[in-house]
Amino acid sequence: MKKVLYSAVLVVAALLSSCSDFLVENPKSNIPEEEAYKSSTLLYINTVGSVVSNIGDLFKGMTDAYCTVNDMSGGEIFCPGRGGGDWQDNGKHQGFFTLTAGDGSQYLGSVWNGTFGKISAINKAIETIQLYYNDSLEKDVLDGYIAELRTLRVVYYYYMLHFFGNVPICESTTQTINDTKQSTRQEVYDFVKKELLDCLPLLSDGKCQDASNTYYGRMTKAVAYYMIARLALNSPVLTSDVKNFASVNSPKQINDFVSATGKNISFSVDGTTMNAWETVVYCQEKVAALGYALQPKFTDNFSANNDSNGNVENIFVVPRDNTNSKINDMDLQRTRHANHGSYEGMPGCWNGISGTRQTAFRFGYEFDGDTEYDPRWPDSFYFGYPAGEALKDKIKSGYTYTPGDADPDGIAAQAQYGYYYVHRAYSDQDKGLINNGVDSKSSVFVIYQKWGGARYKKYVGDPTATSGQNISNADFAIFRYGDLLLMAAEAKYRNGGDGKAEIDAIRARVGAPLLDPTDPANLVSSEYLYNKGEGLDVDVTMQFIAEERTRELAWEGFARPDEIRFGNFTRSTIDRNQEVEPFMESYGRFKDDVDGHSILFPIPLTALQANVNLKQNPGY
Repeated sequence: MKKVLYSAVLVVAALLSSCSDFLVENPKSNIPEEEAYKSSTLLYINTVGSVVSNIGDLFKGMTDAYCTVNDMSGGEIFCPGRGGGDWQDNGKHQGFFTLTAGDGSQYLGSVWNGTFGKISAINKAIETIQLYYNDSLEKDVLDGYIAELRTLRVVYYYYMLHFFGNVPICESTTQTINDTKQSTRQEVYDFVKKELLDCLPLLSDGKCQDASNTYYGRMTKAVAYYMIARLALNSPVLTSDVKNFASVNSPKQINDFVSATGKNISFSVDGTTMNAWETVVYCQEKVAALGYALQPKFTDNFSANNDSNGNVENIFVVPRDNTNSKINDMDLQRTRHANHGSYEGMPGCWNGISGTRQTAFRFGYEFDGDTEYDPRWPDSFYFGYPAGEALKDKIKSGYTYTPGDADPDGIAAQAQYGYYYVHRAYSDQDKGLINNGVDSKSSVFVIYQKWGGARYKKYVGDPTATSGQNISNADFAIFRYGDLLLMAAEAKYRNGGDGKAEIDAIRARVGAPLLDPTDPANLVSSEYLYNKGEGLDVDVTMQFIAEERTRELAWEGFARPDEIRFGNFTRSTIDRNQEVEPFMESYGRFKDDVDGHSILFPIPLTALQANVNLKQNPGY
């Protein structure tokens, strides 16, 4: 379908046999060594081009990708461990969701090793360009190449700053990650900030999201402005003592602290000095001036042709297609029950991850099947009831299982049609089944545990793809303008202003009711009136924005930093609390985090063993 084309490809097409030649891991191997770096174009191909074309599935796609790490630990999605051996995996997923995973977590090991592997490749590419810099007649071009590489490197470091805080800063191939001294979280924050601001003026105005554009898949000014905004938005968290975000502080106290702190953090962008909140709004306006806006349809950003038809919303994408950039989206396979996958022409699915009940509530879906849920719900999740109003009414009335009943809810035979209940594995009914000694294979338990859950749908299977069931022609949209609008809205409110216009733009796009700040009762979903949320001290506006971000950005990897910033992360949720985790108990139970240590992950044990300079984060 599409092909990844860069300007370098067009210039040297005569030298290589096809566009796909530029996407191999070591392009210079096809060119004599003395020719490989002669021109800036060839230098680009063998440095920036090679790095960009090998970004791969670390942001999204692999089972332990950044998106999964953020959304699972942030409480937006989970992998419950569905009984009968499905998805137990020694608690890898369950402990990660309950924030009880330690330094042996496979998720964290994958993130650490994968990220520093990418950083190492970038360092090598930068040094290669520097070898030829003095002899080049196009130093301004090479400056741009180096700025692109530094910007991508700092994007990786931004994630490490959020995940681990205290990590080594490695900028040279002469030092390895295993012998580099550990930097403090403040030092890493300062490094990320300085690199972004230094690189910004050297980057191109070109577009990253259009396959016909020279800068498709590359770092541009818009990406840098986005990252500066994101750093500013989270700066009160990244520069403050973790204790400020502990569960002993109410969500309102945390939000008040974040808002006040951001007013005292300064950024100097394009010669203008602003506080953190003003910086977010400034960057949003600069990105808009570069030609970015909301797509007419929400789903345009995730469709199989989201690289074409003039997409103006996706700021940074990972190019992905059926021929040259074959990146798996493992969420497609691991979310569906096998029968569901077979019905869709995707055999061998794993029946794993789904949205939490907290997420369902934020979308306005409350298990009754006929609520007026948010329009983005059916575009983000598979969900539903089996056919037949009588069956739905039975479930709505709280039907209680009697031992010996056979498939009382009548859905066993309907799994092939792709119908799913929103997850009820943590329901009182399930808890009662266990407490009453009913066998775990009883029908209700199996139905809710094995087939329950609102499943991944934001990206869907691509019937035109022939290279594998998880391969699609849809690029991964990592950063987009819709997110930036919500960031600006939040920043305006935190700075004492009004972000209603930005929120209304997001909601109007999908046909959701516009914001009515005069009616606080309509601003917060039933999540905060249900179970553990009742009576919490919340800032109604901030909680509404937190939930709006879930509705707009589900599955896109923002839940963890958002929930920390809004004061929800370290305390119990509907799904994550002491009372309702029966089938996870052997893997550890969630406890309210009274010292805030969990806003940083533990540094992986393998990293500690490889580098004696590293010290474990406090609380682990």
